[in-house]
Amino acid sequence: MQIRAARLGAHDRDFTRSRLAVTEQWNKLTRCPAIELLRGAWGFVGKAAGQRKDLSDPQVFFIGGDYQIWIPGLTATDIKQISILPYLAPNTTFGRPA
Repeated sequence: MQIRAARLGAHDRDFTRSRLAVTEQWNKLTRCPAIELLRGAWGFVGKAAGQRKDLSDPQVFFIGGDYQIWIPGLTATDIKQISILPYLAPNTTFGRPA
């Protein structure tokens, strides 16, 4: 996603928000955690549907289209947070202003 955002001249967070259709009311996207499941789980994988950028502004729409995963009943004891640093483009941090 970082490479795609850079090609468009977009900030990582803005590009991610648009492609995953995550409203600011739902999640501020101040950090990008990565997790490892500690035991088997089932879930759903699918492409994010588009939706309004802001629930009060019907004029701006997030396109969605990137994959999301939902694991019902997931709790903090089911996961371990892992570092995404090895996967980031050089000298960038998710959420750092351009």
